[in-house]
Amino acid sequence: MKHFEDQWKYLGNKSNYSFNCSYILGLGLPGSAFECKKCSLNRQEIGMKIVAEPQTPNTVTTNKNEPLIFPNVIAGAAHKAVEIYRRYIEAPEQFIYMTFITLLGAVLARMVTLDTAFKVQTRLYTVLIGPTGRSRKSTVLGLIVDLFKDILTHDFKLDICWGVGSDVGLARRMKKSESLVLATDEFKALTSKSSIKSSALLPTISTLFDRNEYSNYLKSDKDSIEITEAYLTMIAASTPETFEEIWTSEFTNIGLNNRLFLVPGTGKKAPLPKNISAIEFNSIKKEVGKILGVVGGGVKSVSYTHLRA
Repeated sequence: MKHFEDQWKYLGNKSNYSFNCSYILGLGLPGSAFECKKCSLNRQEIGMKIVAEPQTPNTVTTNKNEPLIFPNVIAGAAHKAVEIYRRYIEAPEQFIYMTFITLLGAVLARMVTLDTAFKVQTRLYTVLIGPTGRSRKSTVLGLIVDLFKDILTHDFKLDICWGVGSDVGLARRMKKSESLVLATDEFKALTSKSSIKSSALLPTISTLFDRNEYSNYLKSDKDSIEITEAYLTMIAASTPETFEEIWTSEFTNIGLNNRLFLVPGTGKKAPLPKNISAIEFNSIKKEVGKILGVVGGGVKSVSYTHLRA
């Protein structure tokens, strides 16, 4: 509260600011904390507005209430999946698209890199953010996972892990599969592990975003871990309210927040969905097969234009 008091007093001395009783998103202050001398109304919140503030040509004005618009990048096999699933389920198209791209990237991670000096792999840490019920985050995740399991042949596989409790547990799981998708219906269930004393789970996950190995040797051999040739992908879901609660120092200090691909969205109302027809399913399978056919031919590095899945 002391921070807001100092800020309020500072702005009150500026000639281009005045106070009123309108609630402004982003600066909601309790009415008991300050008095509005220009208004006799007893409101619960006191707001602030800028009377006249000059703008430079480089100033960008945004509406805080305007939702983020997903860019027009949906193409290829992912576009086919979005086009079909969007007719059946309530989830927004960006949820379908990014879940598809994330899982496809996990399948290709060991075989494909971006043709640059950095050799960027096709792995993502994706978090779907939407309200409970309407956005159908978990529904999309389950449907696209099942889609890939049905599509992939013995040459390509998708190994899903629905949760780990520690860095040791993650290391044991990755010994069974070098390429792993860490999936969770609630992102906070994963980040809350950071509050456990001596937990190294989130630092391990953070390191494996840029690298394919991680080690943490301790006095006890059973608690020491070594991960080599690891290709970790993450797909998670969260509500906006829950996502706001995870921004603790334990979470931000390790830089995991900089590695997340955040996808906000809200779905549409739809009746009880029907099963996708065999013809529609095979059309998606055909598009994915084209991609896997190129990779199967020995292509290891691809240009940006070839990455438009």
